[in-house]
Amino acid sequence: MKKSFLFLFFFIWSLSSISQYNPTPHTIDSLTQLLSNTKDDSTKYELFYQLGLANASVNVNKSTQHFNDALETAKQLKDKERMMNVLIALSFTYSGIGESAKAIEMLQQVLRYKEETKSDPSMALAFISQNYEAQGDYTNAISYARKSFFTYEQGVKDKTLPFDPVGDIAGPMKMGIIFEKMNLLDSAFYYGQMSYQRVLKSTEPYFFCQICNLLGTINSRLNKPDEALHFYHLALAKAIEVNFPVPLQESQLAIANFYKTNKPDSAIQYALQAYEGAEKLKGFNTMRDAALLLRTVYKKQGAYAKALFYNDLSVAARDSVTGADKIREVQNLTFKEERRQDKIQQELAADKVAYQTKIKIYSLLAFLGVALLLAFILYRNNQQQKKANKIIFEEKRRSDELLLNILPAETAEELKATGTAKAKGFEEVTVLFTDFKNFTLMSEQLSAQELVNEINYCYSAFDNIITKYGIEKIKTIGDSYMCAGGLPVENTTNAEDAIKAAIEIRDFMLAEKQKREVEGKIFFEIRIGLHTGPVVAGIVGIKKFAYDIWGDTVNIASRMESSGGEGKVNISGVTYKFVKDKFDCTYRGKIQAKNKGEIDMYFVEDLN
Repeated sequence: MKKSFLFLFFFIWSLSSISQYNPTPHTIDSLTQLLSNTKDDSTKYELFYQLGLANASVNVNKSTQHFNDALETAKQLKDKERMMNVLIALSFTYSGIGESAKAIEMLQQVLRYKEETKSDPSMALAFISQNYEAQGDYTNAISYARKSFFTYEQGVKDKTLPFDPVGDIAGPMKMGIIFEKMNLLDSAFYYGQMSYQRVLKSTEPYFFCQICNLLGTINSRLNKPDEALHFYHLALAKAIEVNFPVPLQESQLAIANFYKTNKPDSAIQYALQAYEGAEKLKGFNTMRDAALLLRTVYKKQGAYAKALFYNDLSVAARDSVTGADKIREVQNLTFKEERRQDKIQQELAADKVAYQTKIKIYSLLAFLGVALLLAFILYRNNQQQKKANKIIFEEKRRSDELLLNILPAETAEELKATGTAKAKGFEEVTVLFTDFKNFTLMSEQLSAQELVNEINYCYSAFDNIITKYGIEKIKTIGDSYMCAGGLPVENTTNAEDAIKAAIEIRDFMLAEKQKREVEGKIFFEIRIGLHTGPVVAGIVGIKKFAYDIWGDTVNIASRMESSGGEGKVNISGVTYKFVKDKFDCTYRGKIQAKNKGEIDMYFVEDLN
């Protein structure tokens, strides 16, 4: 029974917290009072442990302090079972504030005690796997999941562990989930089928829904649409039968994605059901995904007003998710700052004791006048130094801000450190160009200030969009806007990031066009082109210097823009190879490029 509860806790709550209750101050005060009145180490351990639990949702720093006190007490008692319990509790606390690496460190200690006591390590291995998965380290996640699963299977086979129906299902299911995230679909299918056969023999409806949705996703990615739809509907029917809202919304959203290309009306029906259900539970991730899907389908149908409506809903849901992430980030930073302040206070206390001891050695009466005079001089110098430091700091901050508005952070730091910034080659960069089609017409009908205001309005929006996707702005030339992904810090997602930014820029301009048409005003129409390849980047000139990039990649990206269409995102064949599995694209044919021969072109329609 105990093991089943832990498995449910692990897979359903996903290490979210130690304690799900909100203790009153009276509860914590009572435990603290009991602790101050006991001298028995075993009782102290229990009280430290309970205080750790009670503070888990109130003050993370105090919670970890009490858990560490419980751990030290357990070590004094030489009770390894209690030591392991505290380490697991600490791992949950660290996981709850996003400190997965610290949680893994605690769990590795549990493994060592498990080995010493020759007890079952499968649960600790599973927890380590979950923390690696949270970090996005799927290689280590699957390694520890496999160890956990095989340890449990061998223990049951050898009859050293009791058979547990939840553990029997959860082990292969978790491996199927991680293999699917690793794109190892054959392995994911194998373990998904294993968990499905096992769940059919059980009475675990939650796992049945999860496994059917997993098999639906795997079959869909293996291009087996009939099998995928079969499993999605099995999950949907079971979720309705037992009234499980979250698996129900997952199934509805999966079916909506399945239908979005061939049966848009059915896709809309299921996506609306998923959105409305998630809205009741404040499931912002599902609300965001359902709204994005509705935006895409309505847009393809030409229902732009509805598409814009659900685009706004998706942004609101996304901001709610980001807000929750920010709260966790603040909690994590608060925890670290409290730890730092505690350390400073301890150091200050030690310094104070040393200072007082030293003062007692000397004759206070003999040197009182000198000490007072010296204290006054030091205070005055200190105040003057603080004022000077504040002025220097403020000037440095202003110069740094100005420099960062001109150059990328890495280049700015190199320039400050050495006085120069060397040119650097990048093997994989995605360059994005935009251009306004009817710029000349606008310039003839608007005053100079009105034209500048319009361009500034658009370019400010572009700046915000590319910043969100980690794209570096290079420069603007009149009505042409140039940026690049994959520099100055190299990455492997620059093509996908740049296209997402391009789509958002396109959608922003289309929305502005619709608004201005209704108002009877003139508007810009935009062409966008992208190409991926090597570039050289560096600082140009010695006066009014600027960060720039050079190479055929830049020229080809410019050709993609000039060869594109109004309101379209035009990409080269090279870029298409990087993103063909992530976006809906339409082949357009070839163009002739200088020194490069013929180059394929594609219009990007939207995300898959």
